[in-house]
Amino acid sequence: GDRTVIVIIPFRDREGHLAKFRQYWRWFARSGNHPRKVKRWEVYVVEQFDSMTFSRGWCFNVGLAVASAQASASPDLSRAERLAFDCAVIQDIDYLPERGVDYADCQVPMQLSAEIDRYNWKTPYVHSAGGIVGMSEKHWRQINGFGNMYFGWGGEDDELHHRLRLNNLLYGDCYPHCSKNDKRKGQTGISIKRPAKGHGRFSGAHMHSANHTKRITDAS
Repeated sequence: GDRTVIVIIPFRDREGHLAKFRQYWRWFARSGNHPRKVKRWEVYVVEQFDSMTFSRGWCFNVGLAVASAQASASPDLSRAERLAFDCAVIQDIDYLPERGVDYADCQVPMQLSAEIDRYNWKTPYVHSAGGIVGMSEKHWRQINGFGNMYFGWGGEDDELHHRLRLNNLLYGDCYPHCSKNDKRKGQTGISIKRPAKGHGRFSGAHMHSANHTKRITDAS
């Protein structure tokens, strides 16, 4: 393959998870897909280091700004540092992709984590746009990334769904929540697009035994 994919991990106080993730990712980048589509992986771990509650969306936006050398985000970013990439993916550190997940699939916005173990191999709900999501730089720019004002658990992923909807970038139907005779099958504009069944599996069971991301810092 000839694709370049950047993986951006919002991060705080999860060194144990990071060590496990790095070990797993070495295997996945080498053997997770055949034939291999990705020639170059770039992984950005964006650590929030302040006393504010955790902002997952803001951390991703920072990572994207650095990777794309977005000068409007910081005068310290130079265009010479810009990385040309095909897909940018927000990655939660406690969910690991199983073989067959295609991080290079981002012609349209894609919720890669369509089958999650803790949700009975589905997404939490049909309009979910959380978890592991990949887009081209063009589409991330079109929706202006995540909202920066969400602190603590939740909110940024629901707003992401609405940003995609307002920009006519919802290419999914009711999957994986379609009923047997669901009239919404094949009707786009309902949800973010998701991979075909069997190609969106993410496991977190062996990672969730460790501490979850702290949304607030410990008192000093």
